[in-house]
Amino acid sequence: NNADVRCLLSTYIESAIAVQQVRQDSILLHITLWNNVRELFQA
Repeated sequence: NNADVRCLLSTYIESAIAVQQVRQDSILLHITLWNNVRELFQA
């Protein structure tokens, strides 16, 4: 069924976007942590 496929696709795209968002957030978190650690060592 065409509608089913469309529904599956939109669900898949939404979850892919969510995963991408989480990955970005964790990368930002790592960068922040790394900067804090570097400042500690430079101090």
